[in-house]
Amino acid sequence: MAFGIVVALSIAASASADTPDSAGKGEAAAQAALARVRALQDAQSRLPPPANLAEELQRRVDVDQAVRDWSWQAGLAVGDQRAAVQVIAPAMAQIDMENTAWLKTQLPADGWFRISRDGPSVANNAFLIVQHSPDAAWRKEIVARMEPLAMAGEVSPASFALMYDRVMLAETGRQRYGTQAICRDGAVAIAEMEEPEKVQARRDAIKFTQPLHEAYRKGLEGRKC
Repeated sequence: MAFGIVVALSIAASASADTPDSAGKGEAAAQAALARVRALQDAQSRLPPPANLAEELQRRVDVDQAVRDWSWQAGLAVGDQRAAVQVIAPAMAQIDMENTAWLKTQLPADGWFRISRDGPSVANNAFLIVQHSPDAAWRKEIVARMEPLAMAGEVSPASFALMYDRVMLAETGRQRYGTQAICRDGAVAIAEMEEPEKVQARRDAIKFTQPLHEAYRKGLEGRKC
C-alpha cells in the first residue's frame, strides 16, 4: 500500500446535510458491519487460547480490519458514510483502546519487533495496531523506535513511512514520504509534503521503492470524500 487515506472518521465532521435516505443506508451498512464484527469476536472466543504472540496478534488484527473494511466494501456514498461512522465509531474506538493496552504489554525488551527475529507477520500486525492507536504520544515513540530498524531492513519501509507520515501530519500538518491523503473541499487530496521535490529520494533511502508517479497520484486525488 502506498497511501494511507486519512479521511475515514473525518467524514462525520462534514458540514454537508445528510438526507434521510442516506442516513438509513449508512446506518444499515454500519449495523451489518457491527454484526459481522461481533460474529467474528464470538467465533474467536470459542477457539483455544492463542498458541503464541503471532496468533494473538492475527486474531486482534482480524477484528481491527473487520471494523474498518466496511467503508470500502459497502460502496457507500459520502452521505451514507457519515451516518455509518456515527454508528460504528464507538465500537472501533473500543477495539483500538483494548488493542493498544494489550500490545503495550507485549513489546520486546529492545523496543520493537524485528522481521528477522519475530517474523514479518508479527511486525506488520503490530504496526497495524499501533497506527490505529488513540495514544498519539505512544505512536510517536514507536515511530522513533522503528526508524533505525527501517534503515536496517528490519521493519517494512512502507509501514515505517505510513506511520511516520501519519504522526507528523497530525503534529505538523506536513508529511515526509507522501503516503497520506486528506479530505479537502469534498475531494481527496495528497496532504502537504515537506520539500515535495525530495519525496522520492527519501522513499528510496529507506528502500520504499514504489515510485510516487504523478499518474498514481492522479488516480487518488480528486475522488469525492
